[in-house]
Amino acid sequence: MQSSSAAALTSGDVPPEAADAARSGAPISESVHLQVAPGNGVVVCERYPVNLAVTVRWGGRDRRRSAVDVSEEGIFVESPDQAPAGELIQIVAVLPGGAVLRGLCNVERAVSPDEASFCGGMPGMGLRFFLMDGGLKQRWSEYLGHLRDGTLPQPFDEERTEHYRDDPDAIQLTRRRQPRKMGKFRVRMSSKGSLTDFYTQNVSRGGMFIAHPRPLNPGEVLSLYIVHPVTGREFALQAQVRWTRQKSAVAEAGMGVQLLDCPEEEFVDFVNEG
Repeated sequence: MQSSSAAALTSGDVPPEAADAARSGAPISESVHLQVAPGNGVVVCERYPVNLAVTVRWGGRDRRRSAVDVSEEGIFVESPDQAPAGELIQIVAVLPGGAVLRGLCNVERAVSPDEASFCGGMPGMGLRFFLMDGGLKQRWSEYLGHLRDGTLPQPFDEERTEHYRDDPDAIQLTRRRQPRKMGKFRVRMSSKGSLTDFYTQNVSRGGMFIAHPRPLNPGEVLSLYIVHPVTGREFALQAQVRWTRQKSAVAEAGMGVQLLDCPEEEFVDFVNEG
């Protein structure tokens, strides 16, 4: 088991409605979902046509496929079979020059053979990098730099959401410092000497929202074990409850938590390497 990681939330990460949210101190006793609100804005990334051999991993299997277009944030992989949208899968590729790229991706969209035939496209998956560490960013940026030098970008296509990135201005307006990513992780939580399983819906490097009808009190600390969706390995971390809210017509009850004492690169490396 590895040590914990990820940067901490600041008070600016607390959503405006949290100030009026009710508090509850009942212990967590059943499976829940971990959520973080998605970003409020996106920026279109330039995408480039390629023919890059990749291995995609999900459901306990490796599949050899080809990436046919790429951008700063993601890739589209031609594939006769697809993981469902929202699932986290791993990609492995050897880039020109020999650099190995390994990263966890979220399936932004899945195009079945029937859909591709009807629309005139190709079956496959639009994949968006989940969290990128420094090494992965550098290798990918160098690869894209070579493409920019000799390849014309393809025209904008609003359906290709894997080629969007979070708008930094929108993040600032919502008082967040880091983008939140869609993705489902199994998380084991230690409570009163026992482990309870639940799942993530969204994750950032520093904070999460745990949807639950009986959130813990602000200030309480939780022990969490995040299970990698591809390899099954666990990563231990500590989190502190920062705010809570009750269920309403537009929002679930739950608690916003801050990840504590987390070296960020270790956590992101765990996410990508498994």
